[in-house]
Amino acid sequence: MADGSVTIDGLDAFKKGITQLQSKVSARLRAVAWRTSRRLKDRAKANLLARRNAPRTAESLVITENEKSKRFTVYVKGDPTRPKMLPIWLEYGTVHMAGAHYLVSAIEAEVPGYLKAMDEAAIQGAEEALE
Repeated sequence: MADGSVTIDGLDAFKKGITQLQSKVSARLRAVAWRTSRRLKDRAKANLLARRNAPRTAESLVITENEKSKRFTVYVKGDPTRPKMLPIWLEYGTVHMAGAHYLVSAIEAEVPGYLKAMDEAAIQGAEEALE
């Protein structure tokens, strides 16, 4: 049997890329989620302001980040001088008033672009780590 050896060029660089893969992809995905949360908040705020009767509710939109679960949350704190259920009533309506999906419509408008941007960010992060 003949003696032989195998040489793999670039193996060290590949190993380094693999160790960076998670952090590079995560950073890019976080950036997309961060930008999307801001756009979503702005859309929901604009939707509320268009109603003309909910400016304080519009100003009470807040974004939080949970680093452990790796998510941004857009929520409505509500106007402390008004009923706590007002943000829900404005969204879904009551027997006395029609709802206007200020938050649901903002989410629906963001979903297609968000999904596309997340796919692109994952690919870019992987390419960056493995180049």
